[in-house]
Amino acid sequence: MASVRDPGPGPPPSILGVPLATSLHLVAYAGLAAAVGYGLLRADGRALLLAAGTAVCYGGAVELVQAPLPSRSASAVDVLVNTVGATAGAALWRAVAPPANEDAIDAGATSL
Repeated sequence: MASVRDPGPGPPPSILGVPLATSLHLVAYAGLAAAVGYGLLRADGRALLLAAGTAVCYGGAVELVQAPLPSRSASAVDVLVNTVGATAGAALWRAVAPPANEDAIDAGATSL
């Protein structure tokens, strides 16, 4: 669990001037939101709001876990980056998701 490990000495690595951690946050939370959207088998507004909200809440919880650790710190910037990533992931899922399978939904696969 990288979020609680000591990042070690020295400056953090970066890609084109963007900290690697920021890039990883964007990708991870986009993936998490898309995965939750996929798990809901829907790409409607409520399901995607739930997917993005779940990812954002998870990111907030990770920041709270990091706050008391001496080698880590909680960061509002990380929460913001997580939110942007989760929103992007939900939007991407909406763009690529197949139409809702009403039979699967009616069979109890999800009920939103």
